Amino acid sequence: MVCDPPPSQDRVHATNEQPGSDTLGELILLQTVLKFFLTPSSDSAGELKLKYQKLKTENHDLKTENHNLKTENHNIKVENHNIKVENHNLKVDSHNLKTDNHNLQIQNGELRAKNQALNSQIGQLNRVLESKQGEHNIKLEEKRVQLEQKEVELADLKKTLSLYNDCSEADTTNMVETINTKVQSFSRNIAGRWIKDASKPSAGGGDQKPVTEEEAANLSSVIGVHLVNALRNSTPGQTKYASLFLQVAWRACIIATVTKILSSFSAPPADIEDAERQRIDATLQSISGKVMDGETQPAYGRWRYITHRYLKQVFPDEKQVIQSYRKEALGYCRTAGRLVMKTRFPDDHEFDLSFETKLEEIMADAIKLLTTFQEKWTTTNFEPYTPKEGARFSAEDMEVGKQDKYFDNDHVACITGLGLWYWGKKGRENISGTPDKDIFKKVQVFTENNLHWIVGSA
Repeated sequence: MVCDPPPSQDRVHATNEQPGSDTLGELILLQTVLKFFLTPSSDSAGELKLKYQKLKTENHDLKTENHNLKTENHNIKVENHNIKVENHNLKVDSHNLKTDNHNLQIQNGELRAKNQALNSQIGQLNRVLESKQGEHNIKLEEKRVQLEQKEVELADLKKTLSLYNDCSEADTTNMVETINTKVQSFSRNIAGRWIKDASKPSAGGGDQKPVTEEEAANLSSVIGVHLVNALRNSTPGQTKYASLFLQVAWRACIIATVTKILSSFSAPPADIEDAERQRIDATLQSISGKVMDGETQPAYGRWRYITHRYLKQVFPDEKQVIQSYRKEALGYCRTAGRLVMKTRFPDDHEFDLSFETKLEEIMADAIKLLTTFQEKWTTTNFEPYTPKEGARFSAEDMEVGKQDKYFDNDHVACITGLGLWYWGKKGRENISGTPDKDIFKKVQVFTENNLHWIVGSA
């Protein structure tokens, strides 16, 4: 009789396990063992052992597979848990978004209400602004009309003031007084001091050359024969008379040159070449003659060119004109001084230093006075005359020609020391009652008493 093999430890262990905790593999193994014992078998012990080992291996594989299934099941549970957590978070976020959306809807409603209120206020302000703008435009139009009226009044006032300015002689009077004061004080101070120094026994000699007859004759044509003789007969020892005659002579020399400048038809400076001087003199005499005879009345703009324009053909600027007249006056004053002080007259360098600056200042004042006086002479019925660059003056330049543009408001006003003269619209006739020749007459002696009259009649 074949004995059954003893149960192995695994089998015993399998029988001792609780049914409630058996896994699928253990159940299958148990079923197989039971079949082995319950089923008659003629297998040998070696075969049974092999079968047992095979079953044991299968059982181990089943356990491993079961473990893997448990691990996978655990992972699935973890993943499912994570999904639940994420789903919960999404629900929380969705709830928060709903809450935010609700709050935004509330804020949007409030902002719409405020916007409607602001639009209502803007509408009211626009209506008020339109109302005030309309009132402002009405007032502005009234102010504009008033301004136009004021501008018309201002234009009339300016026109009236310009007439008063044209009739005013204050500026010319002040300039005349300035020239007179400078000439008098300068001549008096220099003459007295030099005569006093020349009368001293210690005074040395200066210019030893006596005054020639030609120089004396030239000076006589300027200050007169009697004054030249008085200078010639004076000596530095006769301090009182020599000083008096010398300062009068110097005043006459300076004023004679100033008279040239202030003359409406100035004679050219003495240092111009003879050929040019003759040409200028002929032109000026031709123009002056027609004007003085009443045959020609200068149109607006031309009068101012008479004195200065021809000088620009010789001198490039006004400074050289002033220097030329200053040089002329300086020569006359030097000759007069030599007649009185004889050999004790200072040398030319000392004389020039004492005279040049003051004489230049006086000549510049005379140029300004002439310009001021010429600007007082206006004609409003003809357009300005502008000669071409480098063109020379002629008598025809002063005539009113057919090419001149005529303006209806015609009048000519001249400010002079004798009063204001007007010429009427038609024929440019003189309606002042003063003869034309008297208006343009020029006196020959220039003193303090008649200086203003010369300015007026020049």
